[in-house]
Amino acid sequence: MKGKLRCLLPLAVMFFSLLKTASAQDTVFRYYPEFTKYYLIDHPDSALGIDTSMNLFNRFHPAEIPFGWMHLGYLGAAAQPMFLVPNSDVDVDIGLHSFDIYWCDAALVRLYDTREPYTSFAYQQGTRSEIRTNILNSQNIGRSFSFGADFNRNRTDGMYARQVSKLSNFNAFLRYTTPDNRYRGTLIYLLNDFKLEQNGGVTNDSIFSNEGFFNRGVVPVSLQFAETRWKNDEIVMTNAINLGKREDVTTKKDSVPRYRILPRFRLQQRFEWEHRSYKFNDEIGDREYYSEQPLFPHLGIRDQLAFDRFMNEFRISKFKEDSARHKVNFDADAFFRHSVWDIQNKRLEEKFQAVIIGGSFTTSFMQKLFVGAEAKLNIADRNQGDFNFNGSATFKFNNQRFISGNVMLGSVHQSVIAEQYQSFYYNWNNSFSSSTVTSFTGIYVDSKWNLTLKATGLSNSNYVYWNLNGEPSQYDKVLTGYQFFLMKNFAVKWFHFDNELLYQSYSNDSVVAYPAFVWRTSLYYQSHVFQKALQVKAGIDANYRSKYYAPGYNPAVGQFVIQHESEIDWFPSVDVFVTLKVRSLRAFVMFQNVNQDLGYKGNFTAYHYPMPDRSFKIGFQWLFWN
Repeated sequence: MKGKLRCLLPLAVMFFSLLKTASAQDTVFRYYPEFTKYYLIDHPDSALGIDTSMNLFNRFHPAEIPFGWMHLGYLGAAAQPMFLVPNSDVDVDIGLHSFDIYWCDAALVRLYDTREPYTSFAYQQGTRSEIRTNILNSQNIGRSFSFGADFNRNRTDGMYARQVSKLSNFNAFLRYTTPDNRYRGTLIYLLNDFKLEQNGGVTNDSIFSNEGFFNRGVVPVSLQFAETRWKNDEIVMTNAINLGKREDVTTKKDSVPRYRILPRFRLQQRFEWEHRSYKFNDEIGDREYYSEQPLFPHLGIRDQLAFDRFMNEFRISKFKEDSARHKVNFDADAFFRHSVWDIQNKRLEEKFQAVIIGGSFTTSFMQKLFVGAEAKLNIADRNQGDFNFNGSATFKFNNQRFISGNVMLGSVHQSVIAEQYQSFYYNWNNSFSSSTVTSFTGIYVDSKWNLTLKATGLSNSNYVYWNLNGEPSQYDKVLTGYQFFLMKNFAVKWFHFDNELLYQSYSNDSVVAYPAFVWRTSLYYQSHVFQKALQVKAGIDANYRSKYYAPGYNPAVGQFVIQHESEIDWFPSVDVFVTLKVRSLRAFVMFQNVNQDLGYKGNFTAYHYPMPDRSFKIGFQWLFWN
């Protein structure tokens, strides 16, 4: 009883703080979200607004925010999508992607431009020391400089043995733009540091029916001493010069005329340096877990893969002109990219180069039909001959409805770790054939009716998967499949019913592990109370996936593996939540998996990896402008 009171105390404090904020918001707190925009390094001309809505705010786990992802059952656990996403990247792929959902890379760094200093503080807490924290600050210095720093921390003890995870992300940026918009420079520093205990799953799959396992911490697991460490440091720098017409932006307060360049052409140089390492340690090898038995398992395992990457890119871009005189108006760019990889893996040391040329083109006709194409080709060293082509066409019926089609064709080498790897237990030197990937996608969107339909047909030759022994295998035939996605949201006054549904099928279920159906729904009430000072959203989220041979996970190689020993039957899980918003403050309370023991005992998210029991979570985010 005391434990429950301790959990409810923060809720009461937060609720009364919200009411106090609502009464004092006009005199004390400054709330100017329109003052702050941000850019992404790959889209430097598209200003995006910060998210102040309550949409998805109560989704606690990073792998539960996007639709159709699965994880091993705790914060910081390995995760992957529950649908096939063929690799089509022409650059060198190391092949370690199980923690991508937590990873921060340069493409995700938000480059803020804010009229007043902007600060965000977020804190979320769940059971078993499950904590997420985020601190962000950004501000401009004069008209030219902006800088910011963003720190994110995930930590949990987990419900089962060997599930302690500590994940940290940090990035800082400096952005400079001359007053006339002639030159723009960006400098980014990134750090990712993940420390995770690992287990090989529970050894007894009857834990939910076994009364002796009431305390999940005593459930036997494989790999009692295993842990992994993922770390990277990265620096990204860009320099860009805009060429175009001068626009007069002089105001009445200015005594000197001021001009601003309207870019028609841009010359850009980009440099990246990265050092990344993956380590797997196991103090005492588990003889029953590994496929091969060493002579001296008591000596412990020390596996490592590390690499250094240097990249230089030169790009020229051409932009549309806002003029009716040009019958053919288009955006286009072309780039040349050179990368050097220095990879160390035990006694194996490899150096690769990648020289990629590419470009893109987009145009429109009468603001109704939009056509685009993008192509990349790798012309050097290991991945020589890899190519990727994307073509798309979109027809807008009006501002609320459009239909779009996309075709993708590519051929790429397999990942580095799939072809060559050396470790204590695993050693291979494969000569896999390149994969050829083709996909066709059609999309229909009607925002008036909150409807999205998407259909994809794909084929993938020479598909590489990871078998139950933790080793890569290649399917020597063509894997084909299709995916149908439906999103439909209903609303009647203050009541909402949001739905996302995926159906998929593949020609060979022995090399892929995905459920036929994935469904997520949310039924909630949303409105304003207290004279519209407080916004409330309260309801339930439900998740379902059909019965299938869910993948296992091998921590030693950091890969999800195919298994056909046990089908995982998933009972719908339900979360109950309340989200509150007062101007700059958002908060939520959630009871996750609340229907456990009401029709079912528990679910397995992956082979031998159970979903957490019913749990309580709470969190908030506060935005400041000062």
